[in-house]
Amino acid sequence: MMHRETDARLESRLKNLPKPSLSDREKGQMLNQILNTESKPKRTWKFTPVIVQAAAGLATLFIIVLIGMSALKPVHHNGAGSETGTAKHFAYAGETMNLYDLSKLQTPYVGNNSKVIQIAHSLPGGGLVKEISLQTKTASYGVTITYASKNSKQFDAFTQSGLKDKMLTNAAACLILIDNADQVKMIVETDPVQTYEYTRSELEKTFGRDLSEYTKNPKLWKKEIYDN
Repeated sequence: MMHRETDARLESRLKNLPKPSLSDREKGQMLNQILNTESKPKRTWKFTPVIVQAAAGLATLFIIVLIGMSALKPVHHNGAGSETGTAKHFAYAGETMNLYDLSKLQTPYVGNNSKVIQIAHSLPGGGLVKEISLQTKTASYGVTITYASKNSKQFDAFTQSGLKDKMLTNAAACLILIDNADQVKMIVETDPVQTYEYTRSELEKTFGRDLSEYTKNPKLWKKEIYDN
């Protein structure tokens, strides 16, 4: 009972205590503090063009470094399936041959003038080609290429050593690259004039395979026709 009476008296006294009051000056100070707090600018990040360009430059530099590091890593080949630049290019008859590029000149028809001319001029002695004639009216379709002296030193170098082999490989190339060609004639205007004639069936017996297979495998073409 004593505790309840004491609590009641304390509560009564607390209610009767005077309430705190603020002077006008104190109220004004509090108001100013509130206004100053709300009016302070919030910090924001502004990305200027200079900053954006700098960031883009750093990103580009990072990518370049990564690419450079990748390029420095050694490339491993599995032997048979790989071809180096050296393997694609080889010397023959005093000229540099590339059968991979030559294969791109393949055409289904003897009548494709531009392709046949390109083929003749891409083979050894191409700079000595005087005339190209196409037999397209009746079977068997064929090509005749005439070589003549435009430059005596070049012509002599071409004709005086291994001419038969050069004519054979050039004729084979024509039959390999021109699908419907059945025969090739090579005329060399030496004194006396030399003529070499080849047929598709004859060369397929000589090399033991269908000539069309060589365009799909230039490495085999080089091995069986130029290296032998």
